[in-house]
Amino acid sequence: MDKFSNFNPKVCFLFFVFTVLLILLNFNPIFLCVSLLSGVIYNAMLQGKKTFKTFFMFLLPFTLLVGIFNMAFTSYGVDILFSISNKNFTAEGLSYGLCQGVMFSSVIVWLSSYSYVLSSDKFMSVFSKLAPNLTLVLTMTLSFIPRLRKNAQEINDARLNVNTNQSKFKKSLDNFSSLVSMTLEESIEVSDTMRARNFNSSRKPYSKYRFNLDDGIVLLVLLALSISCIVLNSLDKAEFIFDPEIKMLSFSPIFLILYTIYMFLPVIINISEGIKWHFLKQKI
Repeated sequence: MDKFSNFNPKVCFLFFVFTVLLILLNFNPIFLCVSLLSGVIYNAMLQGKKTFKTFFMFLLPFTLLVGIFNMAFTSYGVDILFSISNKNFTAEGLSYGLCQGVMFSSVIVWLSSYSYVLSSDKFMSVFSKLAPNLTLVLTMTLSFIPRLRKNAQEINDARLNVNTNQSKFKKSLDNFSSLVSMTLEESIEVSDTMRARNFNSSRKPYSKYRFNLDDGIVLLVLLALSISCIVLNSLDKAEFIFDPEIKMLSFSPIFLILYTIYMFLPVIINISEGIKWHFLKQKI
């Protein structure tokens, strides 16, 4: 059970916003590895073993591909790995590309966790009071994506053995036409349902999520950690360069500790909750 996702949606949303921001701000291989490791571990807590399968089958090859691609199309650096037709392939170019791949992979992993933690109703509760109409439109639009996939699969299965002599292009056009018609019909049904239920955008939005003491404590902790990391980053406390050579210009252990605690905050909360339940079971 994920304890972190039970906190107020506003707290969870702010955490993911600052997480992505910190990943993009700290282009340091040590910090990027911490971001990726924490993201993979938390995602595994949410979705199980398939996270590791996704990591080894998609994210790891993607990271290596970005590193090789950057090395192939850049020429900076002094540490030459090998040369082909007077073209030097440097360790600096490869390292910079690998860091880019790790950064993109970290963002992908954390956004995957975001989609699992913040459902559509939680997303609506975050912005319902600020922009209720816009939030409703965004939520309904995003909800159409899985619905379109489901409808497309149903249409494809239903027409699998119909007109088998048709070309793939013609069959795809027919399936797409059916999908558009089904989508428009569902949109009209949703509109009629909302009108029948007397939907009024001027009404005060309802949210079942309440902000309690635990939410306030976690919010203060994540704000303190994230703001501290942003300030330390602006002071260049973990500056790392790749051109003309790989070199760490500055490093702050305190910065790394604060950054690590922030990135592992959901994992720490879940582990502490598991330990708490373990001791409570022993007392029974």
